[in-house]
Amino acid sequence: KECLGIRIYEENPKHKVNYGWGSPMDLDEEKAQHVLDAAIYVPGNSGHLINYYNGKYYSFRRHHENCFHGYIDEGLPERLRKLLTKVEN
Repeated sequence: KECLGIRIYEENPKHKVNYGWGSPMDLDEEKAQHVLDAAIYVPGNSGHLINYYNGKYYSFRRHHENCFHGYIDEGLPERLRKLLTKVEN
């Protein structure tokens, strides 16, 4: 699956809104999968993907093979935010 570019979203309890202890993820699993599918790799880091959706920046981190968990990333560096504006339609 990984060699085919298939990405699988798996929620992580630490990112649940009003529950977890990490940065929150406010998307349901279906929407998060959609945002992950369209995400781009951070240059030099194949375990970190980013995307901009509905006015927010999201990071997705590989936790095994081709499975990723995600969260709202308010601290995304400006250089990475600029990458996302280049790929927006």
